[in-house]
Amino acid sequence: MNTLAKKTRYMQMQVEDAAFKLPQKLARLLLNFNDYVELPSENREIRLVVTHNELASFLGTTRPKITEYLNEFYKQGLIEKGRGFIQIVDSEGLKKMSGKYESIN
Repeated sequence: MNTLAKKTRYMQMQVEDAAFKLPQKLARLLLNFNDYVELPSENREIRLVVTHNELASFLGTTRPKITEYLNEFYKQGLIEKGRGFIQIVDSEGLKKMSGKYESIN
């Protein structure tokens, strides 16, 4: 039953993603990645090890567009980024950017 519920939720998210613009889709993707990353040590920093190309591939867009929106997220203080990683700094702000967000549990 739990597996069926998750599959149904994933399908719902795919339909919702068709209605969202790229920045919202990217925010949702980062938040969903964040749900599946284990928290390291006591400092609780979460680093998503993912490239811009990988994100572009997930969202069916180009690397320059992903870079453009990640730079916007960085300027707004939502994320920190470096070579090969993204760290979510403001989860609540990223949730607002995503439009509508519900995690899959």
